[in-house]
Amino acid sequence: MYAPEHLIVNVKDAEKWECFVENAGSVFLGPWTPESVRDYASGTNHVLPTYGYAHMYAMAEVEGLEAHKRAATLRLKDIEARQVTNIS
Repeated sequence: MYAPEHLIVNVKDAEKWECFVENAGSVFLGPWTPESVRDYASGTNHVLPTYGYAHMYAMAEVEGLEAHKRAATLRLKDIEARQVTNIS
């Protein structure tokens, strides 16, 4: 009856929850799929890099989208920490 534009299901074993999703514009399953990643990876309506800014700056910061920036930054820090742990 309700279809959100963005549905974020931030759970472990996200694949188990996929069958419960029937209606949504965009679905993000698991801890590694923040909505901001879709914005910048898919190139749909949010990504409009001009004058080379996408190449030189963190786009979310330039656009003033602090929550998007934080969502990506926290995940990158976690990835870096895991890489350091695996190397040690």
